[in-house]
Amino acid sequence: MDYTTLLAHRSFLTSGSDEFALMYSKLAGQIAKDEDVALYRSILEGNAPGMEDLSPEDHRDVRFGAFYVLCVYYRRQKEFTVLTRLVNSRAAAFSEEPLYKFQKAVAMKSGFPNAETLAKAITLFQEIMSEQEAADEMPFFAQAYADTVASYYDELNKDTLSKEDLRVLDDAIAMIRRAIAIRKNYAKYYFTLAKLYRLTGQFALAKENIRRAIEKEDSTQTDYALRINEFEILNSRIDLERDIRDEVDALTEMQAEFAEMKADIEKSKSEIEKSKFDILSFLGFFTGIISFILGS
Repeated sequence: MDYTTLLAHRSFLTSGSDEFALMYSKLAGQIAKDEDVALYRSILEGNAPGMEDLSPEDHRDVRFGAFYVLCVYYRRQKEFTVLTRLVNSRAAAFSEEPLYKFQKAVAMKSGFPNAETLAKAITLFQEIMSEQEAADEMPFFAQAYADTVASYYDELNKDTLSKEDLRVLDDAIAMIRRAIAIRKNYAKYYFTLAKLYRLTGQFALAKENIRRAIEKEDSTQTDYALRINEFEILNSRIDLERDIRDEVDALTEMQAEFAEMKADIEKSKSEIEKSKFDILSFLGFFTGIISFILGS
């Protein structure tokens, strides 16, 4: 292996570039067998062939590059327990690396986390944004943060979103839309945008972005089937929730119409009672006149 490819993450610190994230994602997508995983594991441990010739700084950074690729691989393969174990086991070695905190936040949001864990992941992302200038403008970071926000609100499962909730979701939508403007062919960005639109009830936009995600997913990646299945599951949820909303809206409309009809009936009954009273009053008055005439 050309170890220079595992030094690409340096660009994140030197120039603020996130091109390394695409490179590492591609490397993770090319891992097809246990031997490939074993190679990255040996690089992470620092005992892969040829690593003895690296400088101490390059040796450490190559190891971190392998760590990052493995994190992406395990997350994409849905091996979340292995991912969490990997991240936690490397805290001592890489905790000073800014991108380690990023991978820790990603690991926290992966799998089936509860709302509390997702909130902690969001806090970590916010710390990175405060420490790393323009991090929120980097597509890979915007994707991870926006996806965590979507997962958080999905876990909360609120019936009604507050103004603050909508503000947070709208900010996440804006971030991922900026990421798409920079990198238009990355399927995951459209998937995340679809999740956010679903949460805000914008089902037509959600379905449109699911369609784009499916179109743009790279079929050469080893996890292609897993990712398409994930997209289709969300698409089915959107259809179901849209149908439920339409049914609720129709029921609400029927209830409103029924209430209006009931009000009209009550009004008619009131008018009938009034008319009945007026007629009886008139008959009483008329009877009185007749009695007066006859009595005269």
